[in-house]
Amino acid sequence: GFCYDPSKMYHLEMIFKHENVGNQVKDLLHGFGIKSSIFERNENYVLYIKEAEAISDFLSLTKAYNSVLKLENVRAFKDIKNNVNRRFNFETANLNKTVDAALKQKLIIEKIENTIGLESLDPLLLELAYARIENPDVSLKELGEMMTPKISKSGVSYRLNKLKKIADDL
Repeated sequence: GFCYDPSKMYHLEMIFKHENVGNQVKDLLHGFGIKSSIFERNENYVLYIKEAEAISDFLSLTKAYNSVLKLENVRAFKDIKNNVNRRFNFETANLNKTVDAALKQKLIIEKIENTIGLESLDPLLLELAYARIENPDVSLKELGEMMTPKISKSGVSYRLNKLKKIADDL
């Protein structure tokens, strides 16, 4: 049998001439909690394991401890890399949403400014409009912390919706 390079994929195979021998090994592995499957290829029977943890358990069972250590190092590295990528994608998506929302809010504020003027707004909305214009890349929470007195994220959202309604009515 053989094991693929775990940095590329998790896959271990054992090849048997006789199906009953492959099934006996499969049953034996099942007794140790190792999930495996069998298929036929070129008049042989291939028992395979696809899960990294099951491969690690199999290697431990066969006392291939150096291989277990190598596999676990690869798994740890891949796990860290995947977590970093997930976090980066999450942060990028949040930043993109913040920027898109801020741009829409800026357009609403500009519409109000160009039609009735910002000075026609009540003081709370006026302060929020100026804060958004001066800080186009901050989140609603950060925008609320700039207000005097500070307001919550939902309070900022409520006031921005009021600005949108004013702009929609123009």
